[in-house]
Amino acid sequence: MESKEESRSIKRIEKRIKKLLGRMEEADFCKFMDYANSKSRVLWSNILQRLIRSLGIITGSAIVIAFVIFFANRLSGFSIDFLADYIKELVELISLHHPE
Repeated sequence: MESKEESRSIKRIEKRIKKLLGRMEEADFCKFMDYANSKSRVLWSNILQRLIRSLGIITGSAIVIAFVIFFANRLSGFSIDFLADYIKELVELISLHHPE
């Protein structure tokens, strides 16, 4: 026969299991497992998430850089002509070493 302590332990375990099952049903655990077991769905989901995240990073970076250049021009008369000259020299240097 079971002792009272064993009986209480079993009842506590049963109660926890029922509570866990209830939470799993509320969270649609079966649907999640179907999704997680489908490699193609997970793959496409990850590709789409990374694509959207990358586009967001690129767009955000472009906006921040545009604001920095805009305000730098406004505040200090900063000009990016030196950058254009540098790129021109770089293209000429490459052309000298690799003529077409």
